[in-house]
Amino acid sequence: GRIAIKQIMYNMVKEGKKVVGYGVLLVQTMRTKKAAILYLIDNTQTIKNIEILAFNEPSEYKPNKTWQGVFEGKTKEDNLFSGKGIPTISGATLSARAISDAARLALSIVEKYK
Repeated sequence: GRIAIKQIMYNMVKEGKKVVGYGVLLVQTMRTKKAAILYLIDNTQTIKNIEILAFNEPSEYKPNKTWQGVFEGKTKEDNLFSGKGIPTISGATLSARAISDAARLALSIVEKYK
């Protein structure tokens, strides 16, 4: 599928001079409105957390914290496809797919620019 990314922000997180992780903020269109998702990735290219910073769709389409937690510990080697390695969300399939697709993109960005 195609991801409708509107904006990408990439930051390295350092302790002193040592890089300890990365933050990749992706602003994308979920269904018809924008959402901003922050992917926190450590220096082993493992997702530590995702945070939904903005979600302009109706609240019933917003994934809850429990579902967001399935990304923790995942790498590009994991099956980060909605309905496969990532569970779908009843009534919010497009949101689950968009966030899963963007997680793969965030990991690819870190791999390329680390």
